[in-house]
This record gives sequence, structure tokens and C-alpha cells, in this order.
Amino acid sequence: MTPQRDGQDLLFSVSEAARILGFKRQAVYAAINAGRLEATNETYGRKIKASDAIAYGIRAGKDPMEMIDNIRKETEASPGEVVGWVLIGLGLGVLLGTVLDALMQDRT
Repeated sequence: MTPQRDGQDLLFSVSEAARILGFKRQAVYAAINAGRLEATNETYGRKIKASDAIAYGIRAGKDPMEMIDNIRKETEASPGEVVGWVLIGLGLGVLLGTVLDALMQDRT
């Protein structure tokens, strides 16, 4: 799989997201249609950010380590990238950025 990039995130097709989440494609489409999983409409179908897929999987009770392992198997993502998507998916990316900004300001 060669997912598209969206800044620091990856964009997965519905089929790719289903494999990563361990769901059937129909379940992913149902989550999108119900507003539980964010997706964009692209020229070649709907795309789901890695961080959104991870956040949805966590809310759905999936094992984060299993999803991370699935992403690592399906992509050439570095461990750091995958951790970043998990942090973003959990909403911790903003918190981490704020803490790092504060630490950098203290150094000056």
C-alpha cells in the first residue's frame, strides 16, 4: 500500500483503513456515514487520515498496539510517524505541542 500524505498524516482508502482497523469495509462506510469516522471525498474515493482511523479504532475498543502493528505492516512509516498519529488521534498532539512550545520559551 502506498497511502497519500496529508502534511504529517497519511490518507488511507476505505479498504486500507478497514484492514488497519480489523473491520469490514461496510463497517467503515457505516461509521463514515454515521459521522463517527471523518473522511474526505477525493477524486478516487473517500480518504481517511491515519490519526482519525486510530482515534476511531480506540473509541471502538480496538487494541492500539494491534492497529499500530497493522499500520507498520501496511506502510513504510517510521515508528515516530506512527506514534505521532496515535498522539494526534488521542488529541494529545495539541497538548504535546503546547508543552514543547512552553519548554522552548523557557530556554530563551
